[in-house]
Amino acid sequence: MRSRLFTSHLAVATGVIMAFCLQSHAARADPAALITAFGDQTRQMLADTELAPSDRQQRFHALVDRNFDFPVIVRFVLGRYWQTTADDVRQEFARVFEDYVIEGYAGRLNEYIGQSAAVTAEHAEGDRTTIVATRFAHANGDPPTAVEWRVQTTTDGLKITDVSVWGVSMALSYREQFAAAIQRNGGQAAALIPELRGKLTVRSADASSR
Repeated sequence: MRSRLFTSHLAVATGVIMAFCLQSHAARADPAALITAFGDQTRQMLADTELAPSDRQQRFHALVDRNFDFPVIVRFVLGRYWQTTADDVRQEFARVFEDYVIEGYAGRLNEYIGQSAAVTAEHAEGDRTTIVATRFAHANGDPPTAVEWRVQTTTDGLKITDVSVWGVSMALSYREQFAAAIQRNGGQAAALIPELRGKLTVRSADASSR
C-alpha cells in the first residue's frame, strides 16, 4: 500500500523538489531557511531562459547534490543489506542511485515553472533532526498538497534526508522497492546497479526522442 501511495504522489513530490518557489528569507542556519533557499535557487534557475536544457539539468544536479545527504539516504534505502554489501558495491550503487533520483527529477523541470509553496511549520525530531512542513499550491487550482522535509544536522551542515507527501516517505518507499528487488536476486544488492542503469538509459533515449 505504501509503495502504491508513493507512486501516485511521486509526480507531486517531484514538482515540490523541482520548483519550490518561496520568498527569500534572510540567510541563517536553520532548517526552514535551508528549504527556502533551495526553493529560491531552483526558481532562479528555472527562470533563466538563456540556459540550455543540458546546462539546466547539470545545475539542478549540483543543487540537489549540495542540499541532500545522499550518503545517509543510500544507507537507509539499502536497509539491512547495507551491512552485507561490499564497500565497492556500496560506492557504485550510491553513484548510480544518486543519478537515478536526480535525473528523474530533472526530466520534469519545465513542468513546474511558476508553481508556489510555503513553509507552514517546523518541529524538532530528536537532537539532530527537524521536520519542515510545507504546502504545495497547484497552478490548476487543485487543493494544496502537504509535503514534509526531513532535515538533519551533519558535519557538513544542514542536509535534506527525506521528503514525504501526505505522510508517505520517499526514502522508505525506495527502501521497500529495493528490498523486494534484492530478494528476487538472491539477496545481492549489486543486482540493483544494472537495473537502475537500464532505467537511466531508457530515460535518456526518451529525452533524446522528444
